[in-house]
Amino acid sequence: AGVSLLHAIGLENEGLIVSSLDHYRERAMELATHPDELAHIRQKLQANRLTHPLFDTDRFVRDWEAALQQAWRQWCGDEG
Repeated sequence: AGVSLLHAIGLENEGLIVSSLDHYRERAMELATHPDELAHIRQKLQANRLTHPLFDTDRFVRDWEAALQQAWRQWCGDEG
């Protein structure tokens, strides 16, 4: 789930996706001891939240409603 969230907000290339708990701890320590790098990630998150779908609640609601309507039509046997 975390990986998909990082992709959805455009932070997949910031070294936040790791393969183990040990790597997670190492990365957390790196960010804790390199405030400039952490600030860069925070700035990118702040900017991307305006342009990426993760925080676009209106779009999410529209897509969710459309998916529910499609599921209902399929359940009722009306694929069209």
